[in-house]
Amino acid sequence: MQRQFVRVGILFVLFIIAAFGVVWRMPQYDVVEYAFYAKAAFFPPWFHFWPREYPTLSLGVFLLPRLWPLPYRWAFAVTMAGFLAVLLWQGGAFRSRPAWGIRLLIYLFLGAVGLFAQRYDITAAWAAYMALLAARQGQWGRAWGFSLVGVFLKLFPVIFWPMFFIAEYRASGRWRWDRAALAVAVTLVVIGFQIALAVPHQLSWWRYFWNRPIAIGSLPASITVLLHPYRLGVAYGSWNVYAAGWAHRVASGVTVLSGVIWIGLFYAQWRGRLSLESTVLLGIGVLMLSSKVLSVQYLIWLAPFLADRRIHPFFLLSYALNTIVYPLGFVIPGWFSFVVYLLAIRNALLILGFISLWRNERLPTTAQPTPMPTVSA
Repeated sequence: MQRQFVRVGILFVLFIIAAFGVVWRMPQYDVVEYAFYAKAAFFPPWFHFWPREYPTLSLGVFLLPRLWPLPYRWAFAVTMAGFLAVLLWQGGAFRSRPAWGIRLLIYLFLGAVGLFAQRYDITAAWAAYMALLAARQGQWGRAWGFSLVGVFLKLFPVIFWPMFFIAEYRASGRWRWDRAALAVAVTLVVIGFQIALAVPHQLSWWRYFWNRPIAIGSLPASITVLLHPYRLGVAYGSWNVYAAGWAHRVASGVTVLSGVIWIGLFYAQWRGRLSLESTVLLGIGVLMLSSKVLSVQYLIWLAPFLADRRIHPFFLLSYALNTIVYPLGFVIPGWFSFVVYLLAIRNALLILGFISLWRNERLPTTAQPTPMPTVSA
């Protein structure tokens, strides 16, 4: 056990060195944008300029690096390293669950080392995983609280709410409408606060997402490039697929299919066929694959949850392809023409991985909730 703790520490240090090496060698376009928002927050009148494409608490994350006596790009990298250290500590990697920490770092090394210190997604992954840990321990108030933090960082933990609602009912026999109502009320209050402070046309992150085209990393884009002539173009800060409206029609079809899958997941959880842990991971997967944007950094969200299980070859390969796509596909001459197809293969591997999880983690129907079998640490 002691050796595994040492391995976690060594892997963490090596990962941070590699991530910082990328910061040193590559342009930090997103970090430049974060620095602008952090500076603009204190333009008079204060806090009237909010991030265009990110939820409310993202501004707090962008302000944190200003506490360090370092250039912003390095201060941001140090801040993200700090969040990863906190996630490893609170997740038990340096105490009772070193194997979980090793698997988490393996996934991040394979799939996120090229962008870890350039994006703030580890903060949302931390909040989301803390929500699940609290729910495992029956601390439902903390679970809902951490999920709210995650929602105000990256939105995706909103899918936890119906899962927590069902899981608490199965554990206690009561529907906790008060928690659901409080979560919705807090969300509305925070949005209202932001609306009250924002200058005209600056509170637009939901319109930003709604209006943006189909990004090349998304499943609808992958289907489109395999079935229809297309062209690539840059808009909304990313490369996107254009195919005379075909991509949006594919996206609509994927959305309808995802709705059916959502119903199936919630029903399976309610019937006791899926544990909360399995439902959460599969739910994140459905959300990612049905979205019009599946950026390479989104795989950071999955990593803590995947690390609860033994390393799966489909996910391992998809993470490796993620790094081949970015940064390698963007910096090696001649590789970019293959990126859209590599992303399609990555998405296919993700689908196969989630199908495998669905098949392996379904449980016999029970009257009481059955926890996911734990992996030996």
